[in-house]
Parts: sequence; C-alpha cells; structure tokens
Amino acid sequence: MESELPFRTPAACFHGGEFFTAVGEEFDALDRRERIINADVLDAWFPPSPRVTAALQAHLPWLLKTSPPTACEGLVRVIAPSAGRPNRRAFCPAPVLRI
Repeated sequence: MESELPFRTPAACFHGGEFFTAVGEEFDALDRRERIINADVLDAWFPPSPRVTAALQAHLPWLLKTSPPTACEGLVRVIAPSAGRPNRRAFCPAPVLRI
C-alpha cells in the first residue's frame, strides 16, 4: 500500500552542488548561471581577487591541459602558515587507520 504522504519533503534551499542540475552537469546550460544562487559551503559569495584572476588568465592554456597535484601539497604549504598552522599535519590531518 502506498502512502499519500511524500517520502521526503523537497528542500526549500538546495545545497551540495544541487545548482549543477540547473546549469547542467556537463555545463551545457551555463547561460543560466546568472539566475542561479550557488550556495554550497565551498562556493564564494564574493568575486575572486583581481590578482588571482590575472594570474589564472596569464597561465590559462597550460592550466586547462594540466592536472593539479592530487594532494594539494603546494597549496597546503602556502596556506597553513597564514592560518597559524606551520605544518601540513596540523592543517590537514592524515586519516586514522583502524583495524
């Protein structure tokens, strides 16, 4: 017997990258991006620094054909000291292996 009540009430505000369903997971509807609020915790609500944009644009062809480091080692080394955490382990702890 089926219930007349919905199994799950739709969220009033979508999170977790749900906005990709609007622009397309294959980015085939990017023209919609100006009408969508990307409100995930990792989405910036402010524009990028002009210095960052210029640096990315200066190296864009190379960046587009190059894979980034998988563990972000350089990024961690640069950010950790400015966050008051001088070593990688303090900034990004290794997972605990439990057997």
